Amino acid sequence: MAERKSTLGRDLLIILGAGFIVLVFLFAQRKNFHRMKLGRDAPGFTLPGISGKDYSLKDFRGKVVLLNFWATWCPPCKAEIPSLIRLNHMFSNEGLVILGISEDNRGADVVVPFAKSYGMDFAVLLDPSREVGNLYSIGGVPETFLVGKDGKIKYKFVGPKNWDSPEMVKFITVYLKEKEEKDR
Repeated sequence: MAERKSTLGRDLLIILGAGFIVLVFLFAQRKNFHRMKLGRDAPGFTLPGISGKDYSLKDFRGKVVLLNFWATWCPPCKAEIPSLIRLNHMFSNEGLVILGISEDNRGADVVVPFAKSYGMDFAVLLDPSREVGNLYSIGGVPETFLVGKDGKIKYKFVGPKNWDSPEMVKFITVYLKEKEEKDR
């Protein structure tokens, strides 16, 4: 009986500890979300791509941009890559730009072979020091920001998505049809 009580006590401590970790994570996510408010200008950046070309967010003004923060070691990131590729095929000629920003600290050494093996045909950028990830206050990967034609953050997605689902296609189409503000 005493052994059963100690096992229950240990299990209760584990559950409480896990609950505390979840609460801290959720609080951090909430804090990050409020720091990266919708409707504000998307922070500018320039990062190298695995193609050898540098990419700046400002170069895509007038287009809808999905900034997808991911990593090669992240199973949910791997799961959503095929739908990002399909979304890119659907809308790249319609004004959608997908920038896959790798947060792998080993950079090109792991990202280049990974991207080739997955057939990632959208721009894959390297952020090994996580400067841009910090600029966007990401709390983990995958996280994705939708930046409108006007350069403002329209939406933040936390976690993996099925990017070519009918719901997501409809959602993105709304922003692709928006006119850019004339006064900018």
